[in-house]
Amino acid sequence: MVDYGDKRDRIYAHIFAVVSAVGFLMSKFMTLDFYLYKTSQKAELIISIMTVASVLISFVLLFLQYAKDQYMYQKELERLANTDALTNINNRRVLYNDGVIEFDLARKYHHDLTLLLMDIDDFKQVNDEYGHPVGDQLLVKLTETITRNIRKEDTFFRYGGEEFAILIRRTSYENSMPLAKKLLRVVQEEVYEIEGQRLSITASFGLAQYGNNFVSFDSMMSAADKALYRAKRLGKNRIEVV
Repeated sequence: MVDYGDKRDRIYAHIFAVVSAVGFLMSKFMTLDFYLYKTSQKAELIISIMTVASVLISFVLLFLQYAKDQYMYQKELERLANTDALTNINNRRVLYNDGVIEFDLARKYHHDLTLLLMDIDDFKQVNDEYGHPVGDQLLVKLTETITRNIRKEDTFFRYGGEEFAILIRRTSYENSMPLAKKLLRVVQEEVYEIEGQRLSITASFGLAQYGNNFVSFDSMMSAADKALYRAKRLGKNRIEVV
């Protein structure tokens, strides 16, 4: 369980709550002959004011802490809803949200936009031979490899299973194709050491460049998907373009 609150803020709130309680008791007892001592009206007034102030501060601090807890809780829910649990990158939901936004910007301002889909070749064989835990670790390590080799302005998504997607913003075909070739080579050359096993894999890619033939981001996704499966049919470990 995640503690969304700030421990320091909680301590301050509790201190003020204790001060309020002590002040309240003192204001009550000191109006009587407590231990044969009777306070002056001026001292009693000061104590009463301090008590009220302490109570108000305690309520304010506790309310602010509650509001902060709720805000952090909502942010955590949003993160969980938008993040792939295994690889900790953006999930399919964010891909479609960001894709629609970028597609509309490309159409409105005539920006370049490239969608690159990637699918690990023969991933089922990895799971069958080494087990799903090894397959999961392989996906995590592959994610780290791809993340290191794309630009900060591009966004990496886990599309589903062993399928991934990259939105390459403000980039023409002439510049996005070298990136796709680089990723193809990087995946092919990387050796992953997992639980005593040395694994090498390849991946197939489908690339779609924004153009007037696409009426929506969905149509762009569909075209990139067809290009990806054409790469699979033509021998894998290759890039096909719409």
